[in-house]
Amino acid sequence: SNNFEKKIKKVEYDIKQILHKYNEEIAKINSLKEEANAARDERVVYSNLFNKIEKEIKHYEEIYKQTLIKN
Repeated sequence: SNNFEKKIKKVEYDIKQILHKYNEEIAKINSLKEEANAARDERVVYSNLFNKIEKEIKHYEEIYKQTLIKN
């Protein structure tokens, strides 16, 4: 009986340890998900900025071409 109780305590302890590690890993995963979402948001911002700059460059290239044609 005493030996059986020790085994139960050991299994309970092991389960607590496993659950603790599991919760730590879930926290890491959630943190990585947040980082990934932030990176996606940044990518959208930089992509929009890049597109805006690209349009401006094309606009100024047209102005430059028109200036060359006139002269």
